[in-house]
Amino acid sequence: PKFTLMPAAESATLLAKVAGEYRTGSLEGDRRLIIDTIGTARLAKFGPNLSANQPTTKTVRGAIVDGRPALITNDPAAVVLKDADTILLFGNTYKRHAP
Repeated sequence: PKFTLMPAAESATLLAKVAGEYRTGSLEGDRRLIIDTIGTARLAKFGPNLSANQPTTKTVRGAIVDGRPALITNDPAAVVLKDADTILLFGNTYKRHAP
């Protein structure tokens, strides 16, 4: 996607707001995304008993995509912020998970 990277301070503020664990669901085959405040995103697909399969780590940074705040991965791919508890990545909707 076309994007403009945010200045470092703005990116850090956005990461602090977005940081947390998100899931597409809690069944085998669903996905998990954990974003931390320093710009690391850890993705995994759930296997049996919610084991993390196919783990991938990406770096993310705050950006503006289509006039809205988003996170851009090192691929680059956009992590679209739908609302405070919902993000969109690679066409999958992730909801914030509270353990």
